[in-house]
Amino acid sequence: MVDKISILTLLTNLAAKEAELMWTRYASMLYASTALLGILSFALKERLFPVVIGVAFIGIVFSIAWLQMIRLSQFYYKR
Repeated sequence: MVDKISILTLLTNLAAKEAELMWTRYASMLYASTALLGILSFALKERLFPVVIGVAFIGIVFSIAWLQMIRLSQFYYKR
């Protein structure tokens, strides 16, 4: 029979790994958003309007993915 301490240790390790993955996802989204802002500001300065439209579209997709990720992580913590 498995004792309670080993079960609690396993649960603690799983929670720590999930938290680390969540912060890695957040950091990746922040890096991508920062890169998009840099590209957007350069394209606006150089008046490269097709690039501006493409970056804006990619930014919208990233924002939707970001919001979905936040929603899923809130659901995970409510469980």
